This record gives sequence, structure tokens and C-alpha cells, in this order.
Amino acid sequence: IALDAGAITGPGEVMNYTGGDNAPVSARRSHTLGTALQSSVVWYFQKVATRVGADREAAYLRKFNYGNQDSRSGLTTFWLGGSLQITPEEQLAFLQDFFEGRLPVKAEAVSQVQTLLLQPPGTVVNSVGRHAFNAPWPLGTTVQAKTGGGKDADGRAVVQQCAGDRREDAADR
Repeated sequence: IALDAGAITGPGEVMNYTGGDNAPVSARRSHTLGTALQSSVVWYFQKVATRVGADREAAYLRKFNYGNQDSRSGLTTFWLGGSLQITPEEQLAFLQDFFEGRLPVKAEAVSQVQTLLLQPPGTVVNSVGRHAFNAPWPLGTTVQAKTGGGKDADGRAVVQQCAGDRREDAADR
């Protein structure tokens, strides 16, 4: 949304941290879209949401057919255990549309985010560091993933580890 709507100038635009000590250590610094994705930096995405605005955020949720498409609980919090809800099946459908280029956004924006989601070989990076992800992957496989966590509408903890895409080089198939 940020790239498609022009809310950020590009994936390398730096936003400076201006918050207090209640954020995780990994969030207490300046971030780009890539580092904010890796570390699930809430303040960064709240700034982006403010730049996008409530009307455009709601319009993108409708365009994406994303879950219940409900952002009414607050521009900077609707996805943080607020009014936005999505089932695992809806999340999977969204990820398939994202990775297959079927979202109604600029192809360049999708490509840039897909690149940012690439994980280093053998690891997954998140807000608390690098973690071994030593699966028996075929040579040349790449993993694009985003981890995250939060609370559902009932206050229960939800941890998300969405491996978005796994690709093999054609020679390895």
C-alpha cells in the first residue's frame, strides 16, 4: 500500500525513530521498509498508515478483498487486534494473489516487497534476531517470509509465521 499509494518514496526511504523505550530494542532506531518488515516495527507502519490516510487504507482493504475489510477501530491500530479480522483461508488467498501478481497495485510495488521478503539462506529474520531455518530445501531454493504476532479480538496471543513463497531454480526441479 505504501509504495503503490506513494506514501513512501521507495523501499530505501528512512523514517527516524522518535518514540520511547517501550518498543522492542530492534524497533528503537531508524528504519526503511525492508528493516521494518523484518522486525515488525509497529511505529513505522503506524506512520505509513497516517501518510496513506483512513479513506485510502479502507479502499485498499476493499481492493485486496482483505479479510472483513474493517478499519473502523482506528487508522493506526485496526490491524493490531482491532476491527480488522482475517481467516487463515483469506490470508492464504491474499498471499497467493500477492505472489502471483493479481493484486490491483503497481507491479513494481509488488516486486519490491517480494524482494524485501527474501530471507537469508538457512535463516529467518524477525524482531528478536536471526533463527536457523534448516529445512531439507533443494539447492537454489529461496524463502520469502514475514513473521509477526499480536492479539486477536479476544485478547489471545497470535503468532504468525507466513512463509510466503518457496522457489527453486528451474534446473533443480
